[in-house]
Amino acid sequence: MRENIKHLCSRMKRRKANIHKPEKEKSGIRKDTSKRTAFAVWGLIGGLLFFSTLAVMLSINTRSTFNDLRVAVNDDDAEQEEESELDIVSADFFLRDFVDAYINVSDDPDALEERREALHEYMVSTDTEAEWQMVDVDMEGERRLEDVSLFHVDETDEGAVFEYEVTYISDSGEGTTEEQTLLLHVPVMEQGGQYAVKREPYFTEVEDLSASIAVEEEERNVDEYVGEEQEAILSFLDEFFEEYATGEEDDLSYMMREPESLDGAFVYEGMVNESIEEQDEGFSVYTDVQMVDDVTGLDYEFEVAFYVEQMNENYIVEAMEIQ
Repeated sequence: MRENIKHLCSRMKRRKANIHKPEKEKSGIRKDTSKRTAFAVWGLIGGLLFFSTLAVMLSINTRSTFNDLRVAVNDDDAEQEEESELDIVSADFFLRDFVDAYINVSDDPDALEERREALHEYMVSTDTEAEWQMVDVDMEGERRLEDVSLFHVDETDEGAVFEYEVTYISDSGEGTTEEQTLLLHVPVMEQGGQYAVKREPYFTEVEDLSASIAVEEEERNVDEYVGEEQEAILSFLDEFFEEYATGEEDDLSYMMREPESLDGAFVYEGMVNESIEEQDEGFSVYTDVQMVDDVTGLDYEFEVAFYVEQMNENYIVEAMEIQ
C-alpha cells in the first residue's frame, strides 16, 4: 500500500513537471503620456519666454546705462569746450597793439627802450629776460609795419596761436628798402579773460587759400508753362521788378505778400532766361534779372526764383529767393 502511494506521488511529480504554463502576452494598450509631453513642451516655452524677457530687460538696462554714460561724457565735453572757448574778438583786440610794437623797430636807442617796455606789457612772466630775444635786438636801419590783418586762429589746450598777415618795409638806412608780406604767428595764453604772449612770435609764408573747385550746376527739369497766362505773368513781373528796384516797401504791398525793395539803389533793365512752371495753386518762376547801379551805371545781374499766385484778377509774389 505504501509503495503504491509512493508510486502515485512519483507519477504525479513527473506529470506536473511536464506541464508548461503559457507565457503572458504583453498588453497592446500603451500608457497615456500626452500630459507629461504637454507639460514638458509648455515648460520649455515658459523657460524660453522667461529668458527672453530677462535678456530684453538686461539689454534695456545696459542701453540705459550706456546712454547715461554717453550723455555724461557729452556734457563733460561740452563743458570743457565751453571752458576752453577763446574770445577771438577780445584776444585780437589785445594783440593788435602787440603786433604793431613787435614789427616796428629801429636802431635808435630811445626807440628800442620804448619798444622793450611796450613788449614787456604783453609777455608772460619769466625767470630771466634773456629768454626774450625779441627785446634785445642788434640791427641797422628800421622795420615799419604797413598793414596787418587776422588770417587764422589755431586754438590749443593752453590758449591759441594767432596768425596775422603782416606787410612791412625793411629799410637798411642807406636807401635800400624791401617790402615783405608774411604770416606772423603769435602764441597766446588766456587766464580769466586776460591774455599774455606765451612765446616769441615766428614768421612763415602766407598760405595760398585759392583752390580749383569744380561745381556741377544742378539741372532744373521744368515742365515749362506756355499757356494763356504766360504773357500776363511776364508782364506782371516786369512791373514788379520796376517797383522793386525804384519804389519803397509800401509801393509793393499789393504785389508781395511780405513787401521789400531796393529803395531806388538800382534801375531795372529787364529779364532774361525766363522759365515758368505751373503748380497746384500758382506758378514757380525762374529768371535772371538785369539792373544798373543808379549812381555808377555798373551792371548788376542776379538769379531769382519765386512763387506767384493769382489775387483779385492779378498776381502776387508769395515767396522770392535770390540765388
